[in-house]
Amino acid sequence: MVSTEIGALMAGPSVATVKRLFAVSGNRCAFPGCALPLVDEASGKVTGRICHIKADSPGGPRYDPEQHNRERHGFANLVLMCPLHHDVIDSDVETYTVERLLEIKARHEARYAGGSQPSDDVARQFLLPVHQLPADLADFTGREGEVGELVALLGEGAAGATISSIGGMGGVGKTALAVHVARRVVERYPDGQIVVEMGGTSERPLTPVEAMGQVVHAFQPETRLPDDPNEVAAFYHTTLEGCKVLLLLDNAANSAQVRPLVVPAGCGLVVTSRHNISLPGLRHFDLDALPVEEACALLQTIVGEGRATDEELGTIVGLCGRLPLALRVAGDFLVVHPDWSAGEYARELANEWERLRRLKHEDLDVGAALGLSAAQLVRERADLAARWQMLAVFPAPFERAAVAAVWGVQEGEARDGLSELAARSLVLYEREGGVYRLHDLMRLVAEDAFGYGGGERDAEGERARLGEAGVRHAAYYLEVGRRANALYMQGGEHVLEGLWLFDGAWPHLWAAYGRMRGRGGQGAAQWTSAFPGRVLYVLNLRLPPRDQIPILEAAAAAAREIGDRRGEGAHLGNLGVAYAALGQVRRAIEYHEQALAIDREIGDRRGEGADLGNLGLAYADLGEVRRAIEYHEQALAIAREIGDRRGEALRCWNLGLLYEDSDPARAAELMQVCVDYEREIGHPDAAADAERVRGLSDKAGKGR
Repeated sequence: MVSTEIGALMAGPSVATVKRLFAVSGNRCAFPGCALPLVDEASGKVTGRICHIKADSPGGPRYDPEQHNRERHGFANLVLMCPLHHDVIDSDVETYTVERLLEIKARHEARYAGGSQPSDDVARQFLLPVHQLPADLADFTGREGEVGELVALLGEGAAGATISSIGGMGGVGKTALAVHVARRVVERYPDGQIVVEMGGTSERPLTPVEAMGQVVHAFQPETRLPDDPNEVAAFYHTTLEGCKVLLLLDNAANSAQVRPLVVPAGCGLVVTSRHNISLPGLRHFDLDALPVEEACALLQTIVGEGRATDEELGTIVGLCGRLPLALRVAGDFLVVHPDWSAGEYARELANEWERLRRLKHEDLDVGAALGLSAAQLVRERADLAARWQMLAVFPAPFERAAVAAVWGVQEGEARDGLSELAARSLVLYEREGGVYRLHDLMRLVAEDAFGYGGGERDAEGERARLGEAGVRHAAYYLEVGRRANALYMQGGEHVLEGLWLFDGAWPHLWAAYGRMRGRGGQGAAQWTSAFPGRVLYVLNLRLPPRDQIPILEAAAAAAREIGDRRGEGAHLGNLGVAYAALGQVRRAIEYHEQALAIDREIGDRRGEGADLGNLGLAYADLGEVRRAIEYHEQALAIAREIGDRRGEALRCWNLGLLYEDSDPARAAELMQVCVDYEREIGHPDAAADAERVRGLSDKAGKGR
């Protein structure tokens, strides 16, 4: 057991390394007695897996923190096996030690030495390509010129990176065109197609570093990125180097946001933005509204033959500004409401010009279409309109259970309401993920839903309804965050499940944090105080210490406001940990001392022990070994007093580290306590730590 964990930088094995491994595999699993193929000879499909002898991430089986990244993903640390035996060796680390696996690897490769290498395409299949492209629109219409040029550009396989941007106003179909083209050239980029929503129209667009993080995590979900932006950039480029990946940066804010994300040679980059993007070597496509003929053809395709006359189609196209999003909303409305004539619908569109000016914000015509749908919902189903308004609290895709929580109903009732809203194109349903979402402009319309109905408004009631929705939304996603944290802490197969759950919840948690922090009142303070503790471990993995600090400061202030001394002490202690991670050890000590004073005041012996242990680590970082030992010994005494086995093991290990050079016998004695506990609970570090203790014992014996 180690006193701290530092996220390793893991770029993964290279294609050349995989080819070399396969050449000595005989196309057979290396596990003794297994003859399963790694690549199916009939279909060419890869079924084998790359196995790391020493794990590729902290906490993994046989992980060696001192191993260099190049060695970790190098030929000597890798072996190819079938999925079954890959899981076997990782679940039984006591049997399949590093030495045992090296022996298995050596025997297998000696037997099949001299084999031929596979093609690059086969080797890349071992590297788990990531495919994130959404489905293409079945009724995509028009843009033939742009489609042809983009397909030729992205599919030609130029020596350098292929960079293109699609610009134009909101609702003009930038993303639809990008996805349509990307689907046409997917074979050109076999290593993956990654989509990043850049948030260019939001109040807080993604930073380049955050976008890089999303790309890296698409390939390596367990990777903890460094705090230094330059190191993140280097890791991003290392991840993509030598690969054939298509990156779609959707809804970019400006050139400065995109420039650091330019991909290396062999990759493709497509950027969509409402703003012109300028990058070296970029080919720009500026989209305008559809020509009248293409707009009418699109609307005709959506509504079907015989639903409207040519004149009615032309009128609706004109009122929608020939924008694809507005045309789709209008067409879908006519499809799901056969009792409305196209002429009647066109007259309703014509009555919305005043409301258009109220929603002018870059998307006048899209606002007209969306506002019209809102007005009809208010007239026909005011109760459902009230619930739709509550969905404005969701900043990202959301699941049915979340809606049930925000509406305060059972899931069946939430399902029925969402189904009708989806039929009206007021929410979008993503079949693959089973989630719903509001378009960014539709969310603005939803928040002011009753502003489109033309009748009297209960403004106070609407504010109260939205406020209650925000509170329920925050409570729901705080519980989701807690579950994600608990799954991650279970380890093993649950780690990725926990991270996946947290990553989906994070946009909601961040929005809830901003909402609750500024809300005021005891309930909001309780939420703000509880937030970082409920997601402590996943937050620590996903958020750099510098970004954790303001959250912890707000939490400590909230705990102080509601008189929660225990919570305040916990937040102060975590602030100390964050500052220590940034190298500001003296400031970390100040926070740990404040936390220690509170825990002693309230009699929290477990918290007191943690504070003393953190002070020991801090003084060790300063090189004040004697003082560090004093704090660790006090922490050890408390752990033994309260029967905290885990705490005792950790304190013994950290004390042992301080005695390694001066008194190896004492160090071995202390660290053996930790090893015994690790063996008892089946900790993956037990074998490696035991070997370290044996080395200390040998050193002590030689010194006598």
